[in-house]
Amino acid sequence: MMLGPMRHKYTARQQADEQGIERLLVPRFTRVINVTGEVLDINKADSLIIESEVRNEQIVSDVEKAISDGRTPLVLTKLKKHVDVIREKLQNKADHVFVIYGDKPRQESGVNIVVITMNPETVGYEDTIELELLIDELQKAGILVRTTDDYSECYAVIDKTIVWNGGMNLLGKTDAWDNLIRIEDIHAAEELLEITEQMLK
Repeated sequence: MMLGPMRHKYTARQQADEQGIERLLVPRFTRVINVTGEVLDINKADSLIIESEVRNEQIVSDVEKAISDGRTPLVLTKLKKHVDVIREKLQNKADHVFVIYGDKPRQESGVNIVVITMNPETVGYEDTIELELLIDELQKAGILVRTTDDYSECYAVIDKTIVWNGGMNLLGKTDAWDNLIRIEDIHAAEELLEITEQMLK
């Protein structure tokens, strides 16, 4: 893709250093115990987590402390039922509690997603079966997955207008030095899509 010479590099670490913002990960261990001795499938394991009063109260306590410190906490969970549980417990704990669900079906939202990724058989440094399972999950979510044997560029094109391009593996593990550049240009997006299609032929 012809975008001209690189003018500037700016990583997430440099941004944090310049802004003086601490980015801390504080592990919070909870005692969610399966006393049945049964090997739980994913649904039962999720239910065990959702129904853990100790864990839920710890989340609420952390939120309350963040609010008292003048912060605006964000609670993330992949389980919709858990959202409802936490929301109920947070009533009267904050001035406002906003809930956003991310489970709108692709067909309803009108979004067409195509993922182009390396063929698991040719990657060579990952578990082939695990990669195949990840691709299967994407396909079950209604995402079209196309594979290639010898192309490993990292980019995303959105609405044929916005390009995210750089060194970040959008489908893989992140690294502290990963970076992306955002370009809003229909011509750049069109050129990248054309190159992609030629590469897949």
